[in-house]
Amino acid sequence: MKTNLEAEKIVEEKVGEGPDEIADALKATNENQEIQDLAAKNTELEKTASELKDAILREKAETENLRKRYIKEMEDVSKYAITGFAKDIVEILENLYRAESYVVTGQTGEAMLEGMRMTLKSCTDIFKKYNIERLYPKGEHFDPSYHQAMSYAVSSEYEPNTIVEVIQAGYTISGRLLRPALVILSKAEEGN
Repeated sequence: MKTNLEAEKIVEEKVGEGPDEIADALKATNENQEIQDLAAKNTELEKTASELKDAILREKAETENLRKRYIKEMEDVSKYAITGFAKDIVEILENLYRAESYVVTGQTGEAMLEGMRMTLKSCTDIFKKYNIERLYPKGEHFDPSYHQAMSYAVSSEYEPNTIVEVIQAGYTISGRLLRPALVILSKAEEGN
């Protein structure tokens, strides 16, 4: 709204004109002021909208950067998760290379057997460290969750579906099957 001084100025300019003209002039001046006020408010709102848009774009960029960083970290975890295991298994490989050198140089017998025992102990120690357990179920009842039957053998020594021979040991890691034990099961003699 116009101040009293501005209104008086308009009235002085319109002296000699009728009250309707003065009222129209005051009304037009008030409308102009309202338009200016609305324009100023519009400019302020546009500035606020621009600032909010910038903030949203920055947050979106930050979110995208976090997503990319997370993907990279997950890829690294996937690639290098077995680093500790790999370092430990290298020891076994080196023991096998040493055992091979004994054979190549003609040193067999006790030295070779000792090397094999050291390698086997290293391997079993590493498996324990990583909760890897060997399944060698000879004499146990068949469990399809951990064993894979390869054939049957007639046996009076074992109950039917008992493992009489292990073709290949199975392995678990923290209770989860890595590979099943390949086994031969007993079956009753025909006619019994």
